[in-house]
Amino acid sequence: MRTFALLLTALVLTACNYPGSLAVVTPPTPLPSATPAPTEAPRVLPHALYFLSQREGSAAIWRLAADGVSLQQLTDESEPVDEYDVAADGTLVYRIQNRIYRYDPSGAPQTLVDNASADAQDASFAYTDAVRAPRLAPNGATLAYAQGGVWLFDLASGNSLLILENIVDYEDEAITPVELYAPVAWSPSGMQLLISIATPEGSSLGVWDVRSEAFVRLQGGAVLCCQAAWAADSQSLLLASAALGLVEPGLWRYDAASGEATTLIETQAEDAYHFVGWPLQLPNGDLQYFYASAGEIHDADLPLYMVRSAADGAGGRSQMRDDAFSIREALWAPDGSLALVAQSAPSGAGPIVLAYADGRPLQVLVDFGYELKWGE
Repeated sequence: MRTFALLLTALVLTACNYPGSLAVVTPPTPLPSATPAPTEAPRVLPHALYFLSQREGSAAIWRLAADGVSLQQLTDESEPVDEYDVAADGTLVYRIQNRIYRYDPSGAPQTLVDNASADAQDASFAYTDAVRAPRLAPNGATLAYAQGGVWLFDLASGNSLLILENIVDYEDEAITPVELYAPVAWSPSGMQLLISIATPEGSSLGVWDVRSEAFVRLQGGAVLCCQAAWAADSQSLLLASAALGLVEPGLWRYDAASGEATTLIETQAEDAYHFVGWPLQLPNGDLQYFYASAGEIHDADLPLYMVRSAADGAGGRSQMRDDAFSIREALWAPDGSLALVAQSAPSGAGPIVLAYADGRPLQVLVDFGYELKWGE
C-alpha cells in the first residue's frame, strides 16, 4: 500500500522557479469621449484563460479575457476549489472535496455529483468513493469523472454511466488496489477519452472509444508519464516527459486506435539525455515543444527551450526563443504562436508568463496562478 501511494505521488511533475521579476497587470485607462461607444479590446490571447489562484485567499477559479487585461474571479466558495474544467462553449465545472458543481454565473452552482456523505477515513475510500478528475467533453455536453472507476454524466438528462470500474482485491481482510482508473483528457472530436491506469507497479494510459466502447491500452513500460496532448484529428496523441527517475524523459506518439507507440525522441542518444515537455502537434504535422539535452543527470529540473521540429521530432529542429524556462506548467495556443508558462514559487504558484514563439519580449499576465485552460 505504501509503495502504491508513493508511486502515485512521484508521478506528479514538479517544477522550479521561472527567471524574471513579477509584474502587476492593471487595466488601461479609457480615453474620455463626448459620445462613448462600446469598443472591443484587441485580443492578445486566442481564447479567454481560466486558472486557479489563491489571489484572494483560498483557491478559486479566475478568468482572464482574451485581451490579456480583464480579470474576473468566478468562484467565491467557503472552501477551496480542488479541481475544475472548462469546455470550449464556456461550460464550467469544479470539484470541492467530494462534490462536483456546475458553475452558474447568474445564480447558485448546480450540484452534479455528490458523495460528501462517504467516510473519508474508510480504508477503501480512495479506491471506491473519492470523487476527482472532472473532465468535460469539448462540446460541454458530457462530464467524465472518477469515483470507483470512470463515469460519464450527461449534463442535459442527468443520467450517468460507469464505463470502467476500479479493480480492488479484498482478500484476507486486506484491501489491495489492482487497477484504478481516472479520466485525463477528451480528444478534440469528443469521441475518445484518455484514461490513466494506476497500479501498484506504476501507471499506464488507455483510450476509451465512445462509439465502439473499446478500451485500448497504450504500449510502453511500467510508467507512462507526463504530458499528453491529442493531435487535432484525434487519431493520435503525443506523450512527453522532462523527468528522469521513476520515469524516463523523451517524446512518443501513440496511435489512438491500436495503442502502438512510435519513439520520436529517445531517452538517451548520442551520449546525452533528451528532456521534452508540453508538446503540441500543429495542423501541418510539425511539432512544437519545450526541450533540452544534457550529458549528465542534474539534481534539479533542467531549464527547457521552446523549439519546433518536423513530425518525426528531430528533423529541422530549431530553437524559437533565446530564453530557457523552468516550467511548472505550459499551455500552447492551438496554432503554436505563443505559450503561457506558469512558474512555481516557494508559496505555491508563481506568475503566468506569455512567451511568443517569434521571440517577442516576455510578458507577465497574472501575478500567480496554475491549472491553465482555454475557454470562452
